[in-house]
Amino acid sequence: MKSPARNLFASNLLSGARLYALIGFIIALGALWTWVNRLPEIAATPSIAQPHTGFAAPNFTLTSTAGETFTLADWKGKVVLLNFWATWCPPCRAEMPAIDAAYRANKDAGFVVLAADQMESADVVNAFGAKYNLSFPLLLDADGSINRKYLIGALPTSFFVDRKGVLRDMMIGGSMSREFIEGKIKPLLAEKGD
Repeated sequence: MKSPARNLFASNLLSGARLYALIGFIIALGALWTWVNRLPEIAATPSIAQPHTGFAAPNFTLTSTAGETFTLADWKGKVVLLNFWATWCPPCRAEMPAIDAAYRANKDAGFVVLAADQMESADVVNAFGAKYNLSFPLLLDADGSINRKYLIGALPTSFFVDRKGVLRDMMIGGSMSREFIEGKIKPLLAEKGD
């Protein structure tokens, strides 16, 4: 035989469980109602730009180790090699002299290198640039937001952007040689921009 106190406890527990279930149901119903009413707004909101060959390169602004501001859109009319890298990355270190050689040989024809370092300090990046005698700007992606915007999953990753600001090609991982870089940029340099 069950005691009256135990029956009272069980009925209170059951009513408490029902109360929590009812509260949960009301919250879920409210969330669903809010979501359904926001569908037109959500559908009208553009998604974050992502890099796709044949489409405009997602714009960004970064600061160089020298404190200058660089915005990708400002380089329309030039052919841009956008390189994502880090000093601790062996293939990045291996390709930097080739990138610099291609830059020095083609900068007067309208070739620009924007090298976005992944979340390292200006001191570390400057020391690296001095060691390799790099002549192009070294940009700081201090919080990694541009790496995320470009969906960088491996370093180095490079994008070749034409004079109209369109992504034309990319290289993920590995080290690029000067010949490889020039093979990508020479046809782009020969094209007319806007």
